[in-house]
Amino acid sequence: MELKFNFQPDVYSKLNSILNNREKRLPQTYLFYGQEGLGKLYYALWFIANIICFDDNKDCLNKLHTNTHPDVKIIHPENFTKEYHPKIIDQPLLYHKIKETDKIKIEEIRELKEYVTTKPFESLVRVILINYADYMTTQAANSFLKLLEEPSEDTIIILLATNLRNLLPTIISRIQVKIKFSPIKIDYIKTILKEYNQLDEELDTFFISSGSYVEIYDDLNFFDKEKIEFINKLMIYILNIIDSERVLKLKEEDYIKQAYEISKIIEKFSSSIGFSTSNKESLDYLLNKLYDILHKIFILNTTPNIKIFEKVFGYLIERNKNIDNFLKIKILEDIKLARNKIQANVNPTITIQTLLWRLYKLCRDYYKIINSYH
Repeated sequence: MELKFNFQPDVYSKLNSILNNREKRLPQTYLFYGQEGLGKLYYALWFIANIICFDDNKDCLNKLHTNTHPDVKIIHPENFTKEYHPKIIDQPLLYHKIKETDKIKIEEIRELKEYVTTKPFESLVRVILINYADYMTTQAANSFLKLLEEPSEDTIIILLATNLRNLLPTIISRIQVKIKFSPIKIDYIKTILKEYNQLDEELDTFFISSGSYVEIYDDLNFFDKEKIEFINKLMIYILNIIDSERVLKLKEEDYIKQAYEISKIIEKFSSSIGFSTSNKESLDYLLNKLYDILHKIFILNTTPNIKIFEKVFGYLIERNKNIDNFLKIKILEDIKLARNKIQANVNPTITIQTLLWRLYKLCRDYYKIINSYH
């Protein structure tokens, strides 16, 4: 079975090499790991298809694509969308939004133990695929470890994980083949998005920045021009207050007016685009995006690939050279504090006004102290 899209060429090369040497017996245990939206499930299903479906047998492939093949057992966390699995074959970067509370429980692992006691029905081997293996409960992980220690000769086990720290070290140590998935090149992502008409020509370069389809997909579905304007105004405000000359000239009443105008944008959203002031998830997302942008510029010294903000980024990057690290860290901490308040259901308008006041006062007082030494 050929890949429709090969956006992880290094992964493809490693897996293809294993398939080409199958006469020497395939390794039995695999771990695919990396952040969400990098195609782990897509490549896992392609790999499985080439193990069990000889000569691209259409009946075999159809069963695999519909998750009905008797020799393939796929475990997902609870509440996983049932329609998601078949679509991944044709839409490789489709992903399911998983919650921290979605777990793989011990009952699922117990069923696996019964499953491996039987012989394969249609293939030479059976395959167990555990998606989000890092979401196993402690009891499930311990039970699975026993299965992993002595896999039967006709069983292949593939684990997919986003965070290795949530996997038992003893599980990781017993895996024969570990493959890391890297951020996807932007051109690959845009090609796939355009293939499935998921790329708005007006927004195509707004939020293509992380190399992960998850972040891009979330941004394209969440942001519109009004919300982009909100982020832009926040960044311009920060740009002004990190300028020592501007912030020291700014009178408190001028600051209060600016902060009030920015915070009122939230209430405009409520009536114009349904962005409710009580919707903590939306404002939390906006603040997280602001934090991510500033973290990349202040701490990582990288330029986010978001075309709509290029001009503001240019000014921020230029000013970044002269900003003390203490000030950068404090700005990021205050944004994180505002996110915590939103998550605790504090009034959004008050939260934004407080954030802007804290940032203004922080920068003003800092530059006053610095100037006193000159």
